[in-house]
Amino acid sequence: MDTTLLMRLFIAAEPPANIREKAADIGKRLASTGADLRPVPADNVHVTLKFLGEVAEAALDGIVKSIEAETGGRNCFRACLSQIGYFGRPGSIRTVICPFSEGREELAGLMRGLEGRLGNRRRRRDDSPPLPGG
Repeated sequence: MDTTLLMRLFIAAEPPANIREKAADIGKRLASTGADLRPVPADNVHVTLKFLGEVAEAALDGIVKSIEAETGGRNCFRACLSQIGYFGRPGSIRTVICPFSEGREELAGLMRGLEGRLGNRRRRRDDSPPLPGG
C-alpha cells in the first residue's frame, strides 16, 4: 500500500491588510444579496500565483527552492484592482475575483517564471492573477 502523503498546494502572495479587508467586505456584501456564496475572511484573501495540485511531501524542498530562486531579488511593485468578476455560472458562483489593472505585467511575469520552474499547469486565459474575495 502506498502511504505517500499528498497535499493540495498553491503558491500565493498576501496583499496588504487594507486590500484583504476590502475584498472580504465585497464578498460579505455580495453574499448579503442572496447569492450562494461563502464569504472569505480577510486573513484568507490572497493572490494565487500558481496552482500546484496534489504534491508529495518529498517534493516540498524542491518547490520551496524554486519559489525562492524565482522571487529572490524581485522588487516590490504597486498593484491596483480593476473590477469585480467571478468563476462559475451566474446561479452558481464559486469564487469572486478582483483582477489587477496596475502591476499586472509584474504579476504575470512572476506567474510565468513560477510555471517555468515548476512545470506548466492549467493557465488562466489572460495571465491575470485573481484576488479571491468571496
